[in-house]
Amino acid sequence: MKKTKKTKKTKKEPKSSFFIVIAALALIIAIAFIYLNFIYLPQKVSSKGPLYLQEKTKGQVKAEDIRYIPFKGVSLKNVTILTKTKKPIFTIEQVYFNARIWPLILQQNLIFRIDLHLPKKERPLIFKGLYQIKKQDLEVNFKARNDFFTQSQTIQGTLKCLLNKKKRSDINLNITSRDLNLQGNLYMEAQDVHIEKLSAKVLNSSLELIGDAQNLPDALLNIYGNLNLDLKDLKSIKPEYTGIPAKLKLEGNCRGELYISSEARNPQIGLKMGAEEIKIEETQVTDLSLISIMEDKEFKLNKLYAKSCGGEINLQGSCKLDKEGLPADLHLNVFNLDMHKILKDITGKGTPVHGRLFTLGRLSGPLKTPKNCQGDLWVSVSGSNILKLPLFEGIVNVLRLPELGKIEFKEASGNFRIGQQAISTEDFKIASSSIVIYFKGYMDFAGNLSFTIQPTFSQSYLASTPSVGNILGILIDSTGTFLGEIEMKGTIKEPRYTFRPISMEKLLPRGIEEGIKQFFKFRKKKE
Repeated sequence: MKKTKKTKKTKKEPKSSFFIVIAALALIIAIAFIYLNFIYLPQKVSSKGPLYLQEKTKGQVKAEDIRYIPFKGVSLKNVTILTKTKKPIFTIEQVYFNARIWPLILQQNLIFRIDLHLPKKERPLIFKGLYQIKKQDLEVNFKARNDFFTQSQTIQGTLKCLLNKKKRSDINLNITSRDLNLQGNLYMEAQDVHIEKLSAKVLNSSLELIGDAQNLPDALLNIYGNLNLDLKDLKSIKPEYTGIPAKLKLEGNCRGELYISSEARNPQIGLKMGAEEIKIEETQVTDLSLISIMEDKEFKLNKLYAKSCGGEINLQGSCKLDKEGLPADLHLNVFNLDMHKILKDITGKGTPVHGRLFTLGRLSGPLKTPKNCQGDLWVSVSGSNILKLPLFEGIVNVLRLPELGKIEFKEASGNFRIGQQAISTEDFKIASSSIVIYFKGYMDFAGNLSFTIQPTFSQSYLASTPSVGNILGILIDSTGTFLGEIEMKGTIKEPRYTFRPISMEKLLPRGIEEGIKQFFKFRKKKE
């Protein structure tokens, strides 16, 4: 019995020793793991990380702070990408990187997640991917929310690369969302990137690019592309990205060509576009042609030509992109536009006004503050019933001359000055064969009016019109000058007219005399 007990005791001793060794090893590993994650790596990454990053990127990537987060990953703050000349390209407020090492040990695959916190963006861009170590293949799958469209969408993408430092590296890119599809085939040789094809489709609009960028990062560009725009689709993109007001209605298709050349920091960009027919609000525009170029940090609109409302519109201009406020200069030539058609498109209803519009103008000022623009404008209208324009209809009622409504005003012309946030004139007139109505004053950019109106009557009108024999005839002298003023106030939508006679000192000496003469002329004519 005693022997059996001893044999049992000797069998238990190796087991207890084994468990003690295992426990000791586990404790050592745990201590080492804790030391590695909570002491060594945080200190090492914080002290050596920024310098290590600059060395590996040859000074083209800087980070203010790099921290190792135990059991989670690495966090970088204020990461700046620089050119070879140490000029910053852009900054990322925070980058968070998390990698699962275990799949690398078992399958030679590294699964990771990167969160990019960009300036002025509340939500980070999140990238989840798989890096395949074998054969130098890199495959990244990512997903992110975007605010490019009026309705936020989730973008999914895949980036596949076959990396080879000595020879050619191939890159395939595929990004999709509900309304976006971007595909690209590129390859790199040394410091050159060659675009075999890069195509993007946004709803029914599309863009295709080919070309190359040599000697990165200070690249020499040579890129050519075709562009097809569905103007109606642009309303699905936020106005801040298109520059098109949200309420503006557009329809039609434009086709164009695009080229980019010269240095990346000062590119030369050319754009040529055309459209057979488009619609802006209710106005049809045909034979649209646009040619523009950007070089030496100046945008030049060499030609913008279109036919509309039976006439032609020509526009040229330029803008200095490297000057404060973006100073611009614009030249306008409008030829033979149908006034009746223009008014119908604006008001949505027909008017009795007919005629053709001609305009020459020049405008200059900063694009960032268009209210500070200034320039000159010449306007001429020839046709019929011009006085029945909505803005001028109240003049007939103020003068109280019924015959005035029967006179056909066939001409209007004048020079306008644009400046101090208003459009002013000293010589605008509306004329018929017997009456000319002069306007002096201004309309500000908010649509408020302040004009004085002075009619002048011909001698034939004074002799043949009975109305001048009444009390109003006292206010018209022998030369046909109206001895009073009409004020036009209010707004362009709701103008107000007020009659104001001249002072008594001027009225009595001439007015009574002229009134008596007119009265006797009227009596003599009746007899």
